[in-house]
Order: sequence, then C-alpha cells, then structure tokens
Amino acid sequence: MLEDFGASFIRMIILVDPLTTLAFFLALTPELSRKERNRVIKKASIASSIFLIGFGVGGFALLHWMGISLESLMIAGGLLLGIVGIDMLLHGIQPGEKTSEKREDISIVPLALPSIAGPGAITLSIVLMRSVEWYLVILAILLAIIMCAVCLYFAEFIQKALGEDGNKALTRIMGLITVAFAVQYVLDGLEGWVATWI
Repeated sequence: MLEDFGASFIRMIILVDPLTTLAFFLALTPELSRKERNRVIKKASIASSIFLIGFGVGGFALLHWMGISLESLMIAGGLLLGIVGIDMLLHGIQPGEKTSEKREDISIVPLALPSIAGPGAITLSIVLMRSVEWYLVILAILLAIIMCAVCLYFAEFIQKALGEDGNKALTRIMGLITVAFAVQYVLDGLEGWVATWI
C-alpha cells in the first residue's frame, strides 16, 4: 500500500510540476499584493483538486460512454506528455506558458487548468483510479496540490534562491522524467491493447 501511494504521489507531483507552475505564477502576478497572491493560490489549489479528483472518479465512465478505451487514453496521454516533456527539455517551459499577459483572475484559468491540473495529470488520475486504491489516489493528488501551493506561497524566495539558471536546469530535469513517463504510458497502453487481441 505504501509503495502504491509513493509511486502515485511521485508521478502526480512530476506532472503537477510545481517549478514550472511557479515560473508561470510569477509571470502572471507581478503587480499583485501578498494578500491577493494568497487568494489566487487558495482558489487555484481548490479548483485543481476538484478537477483531478473529479476526472479520476468519473473519467473512466465518461470514456466508456464515449467509446474510448483506457489503452487509447494511455497512448494518447503518453504522446501528449512526450510533446510537453520534449518542449520542457528544449525550452525550459511548458507549451502555452510563455506569456506575461495580465488577467483579472488567473486562479482558475490558466493557473488551475491547464497549468496545475494539466492533461497529463488528468490522464494519470484516471489511470491510477483503475489500478490503485481510490483513497490513496486522492491522498496523492491532495498532497501534490499542497506541495505546489507551498511552492507558490514561497514563490519569490524560491525564485531568488534557485536563480534563473537553476530554474531552467530543474525544469529540464523534470522534462526528461516526463518524457520517460510518457514512453512508459505508451508501452503500457500498447501492452494492454495487444492483450485484448490475445
């Protein structure tokens, strides 16, 4: 049980990617006060938790209703994760996050979705709910979101401590790990698909 939780949490924290979300958060909130930033963090954390848990619980039923197999989702999610991971390796930032556009309320879109609860994390939630005890998955999601919220709370301090080069290096490392998980998703999906024909 502890092993399942540990593996679920590690995968989830990698896909939630607090470091990339941190850079995104700083770019979108340069003029906000500490109180306003804290409000954004709280709202985004609650929303992303609801998204991930909701998709995890009801996502498989939705896929079944639409006639999409879990194996197809795993392969598609793996390919998508591969693109995201490669872009992180090459550019040090996730696709769609190279903007400093000011928004009135960025807590739901784009901070909670798709930055924190991105397509990779959503796919992982659905997959884990089929293979791991549901309460362990929910606990892993909540813990990953809490860790992301803590990073955002100390955003300015972390940014200064890591420096620009440190942020870029760590994002590229996360990108490499993301690509590795993407390959594994595709392989698992293909294995499951082949198994249905044997």
